[in-house]
Parts: sequence; C-alpha cells; structure tokens
Amino acid sequence: MDEKVRLLLIDIIKLLNKHGPDSFLSLSKTISDGLFLSNLEVILTETAKCGKDSSIVGKKQQTTKYNIRKQLQELTQKQPEKGQILVDFYKGLTDKKYLRNLRNIREFADELKLPIVKATSRERALGPLMRDLMNLPVSDLKVIFKEINEVDSENNDRSLAGWSKLILRGPRHPQANKPYSPSNAPESE
Repeated sequence: MDEKVRLLLIDIIKLLNKHGPDSFLSLSKTISDGLFLSNLEVILTETAKCGKDSSIVGKKQQTTKYNIRKQLQELTQKQPEKGQILVDFYKGLTDKKYLRNLRNIREFADELKLPIVKATSRERALGPLMRDLMNLPVSDLKVIFKEINEVDSENNDRSLAGWSKLILRGPRHPQANKPYSPSNAPESE
C-alpha cells in the first residue's frame, strides 16, 4: 500500500473515532448516490488545483525580493553612484541594521514625504520603500544615507526621536548642507 494512502486511511479512522459510526453510515448511504460521487470528484479535483495554485502564490512572494535586487542591479548599471547607495541601504535593511520594524519604515517614509507604506509586514514594505527611494535624486540619497549611518554609528538611536533628528537634518531641511552645531540647530531641539 502507498504511504500516502495509508496516512489517508489513518486520518479517516481518526475521523471515525471523532464523529462516531452513525455519521459514517449516513455518509455511506450518501456516497452510494451516483450524483454525489460525480460532485465529490469535481470537489476533489478543484481542491487539488487550489493547492497547486497556492504553492505558486508562495513562489511569487519569494521572487519579489529578487525583483528588488534585479531592479537595484539594473539601476547600478545605469546610475552607479545612486545604485550603490541603494544597494548598501537595502543590505542594511535586509540585515535589520536599519528600520527594524514596520512602524520604523512607515515613520521613515512619512518623514521623507514618500507615499504611505500600506504593507502589513516589514518584509513586504521593503520593496515599495526601495522603489520610492529609487525616484529620489542622488544628492538627496547621499544626505539621507550619510545621516542614517551617522545616527547608527554615533548612538545607535533608532527611536522616533532619532529618526526625527535625522530627517530634520536631512536633504529637505533648509540647514541640510550646514554642519550640525547648537548655533544652527532647529528651534525644536
């Protein structure tokens, strides 16, 4: 007897113990109806197809990560400096060096005035975030990622206050190109 058939029979026996012999006698009478058998065949065939389709969906989700890497490689070929900045940042994201949770990603995108991150998990948010960052000019990316690395290396502050400080000194801030000192600090600090 095939191993899968044997396991299926064991499951049926477990169901017999769970539902009792009367349920199985009623099922036996229903199965003897020819119409039920043809319907059961259709149900089993469709169930098997759905199982195969769901495994294909799982493979599509896995390839999303590789699509981002492919897009970054193509960008690096066309714009080496911009591509390298984003490749380094993506590596930091995948290693969870930066933006360790979904909330941090959403706050980061919001502070940079990027589109709202609608993903429901950190893993799914990385792709849209990287695509949005690909649209920024190299000069902005340099400032953003220089600041991210400074924040990470200086005090490892990934709190909201740390990111706000980073963004306030980022490329969209009027004092972005001035070195930070107490004399030119924003009034909110």
